[in-house]
Parts: sequence; structure tokens; C-alpha cells
Amino acid sequence: MIRTMKKMLLAAFLLFLSTQTLRAQLTWDLRIGANVSGFTEGDTQMKIGVKGGLGIEYGFTRLFALRPGLYISTKGATVAGNSLGFNPHRTFNLTYLELPVLASFRFYPGPCVTLALNGGPYAACRISRDPAQYDPKRADFGIMAGLDCIVSHVVVGVEAQYGLVSLERSGGSLRSMNYSLTLGYRF
Repeated sequence: MIRTMKKMLLAAFLLFLSTQTLRAQLTWDLRIGANVSGFTEGDTQMKIGVKGGLGIEYGFTRLFALRPGLYISTKGATVAGNSLGFNPHRTFNLTYLELPVLASFRFYPGPCVTLALNGGPYAACRISRDPAQYDPKRADFGIMAGLDCIVSHVVVGVEAQYGLVSLERSGGSLRSMNYSLTLGYRF
């Protein structure tokens, strides 16, 4: 009797999982756009960069999805004074490969319009730097939030990122911050 109950519970659980999987919707999008980035410390100014990549959205329900992606983003800042141990007016160009994993809450204000409020962590790995003598940590980790407006298949997104770990190898408090505007197409 107990063995039969276990088999029935297992079968019911597997049936439940299969119906949840069928209800989920998988979409992906390509995005490209511009960003402005800076550092949280020092006498620095924001600099303009680019962001582009591939996002995947796994819709669990009509209102909730998980949205990981893989993007290349140029970040950095321009030194306005004798800051960070460099001469004035030096630009720091850092290129990162980013992996955000965002929770997405979707709203439907019109028949062809979807608004998605996104938020969650990101991890990034620096793949290049300029100037060469500036050597921040390779890894960056932080939080990000954004809003996507999807009309038919066209996606316009705004995002804000804030680094939670110091970029300095010496253990200082220099963190990255980044704001981006992207345009994409959802498949």
C-alpha cells in the first residue's frame, strides 16, 4: 500500500512538472545600445560606451519570467583631476562580458504592448582594459534593475547597474555604476 502511494505521488509530481514545462514560454532577443558608466569614488566623470548581446527569457507564467543573458559592455570613467594615481583627463576603458540573471515581472497595458520590470544580480568578467597600467580586478558582481517596453517584437530597455564589490586589488571602495539604453528584437 505505501509503495503504491509513493508511486502515485511520484507520477502526480512528474505530471505536474510536465504541465508546468509546457506552460512555460522560451523567447530570446538580440540587443544593442549605449551606456554611460563611472566609478563611485574619486574625482571622475561618466563616460559613454556600448552594450550588446543576447538575452533569453523563460516565462513561467504570463506575469513572471526569468531572464538570463550574455552581453559585452564597455565601462569605465574619465579622471577629472589627479585621482586614482593618474594624471588629469585620463580615460579608463574597461570591457566586460556580463551575465545577468534577472527576475522579470510583466504587465500588459495594451494588446500589443508588454512592460517588464526586471531586477537581479549580474556577474561580469573583464576582457580588456586601457590604459594597461591600470589593473582592476577581473571580476565584477552587482545588482541591476531595468524596464523593458516590448511592442510586437521590438524591445526598448533601460537599465541601471551598481557594483557590489570593489574593483581595486588593494581592497578600496571603488565600484562601478552603469546606465544603459538598448534597442532589440525579440524572436
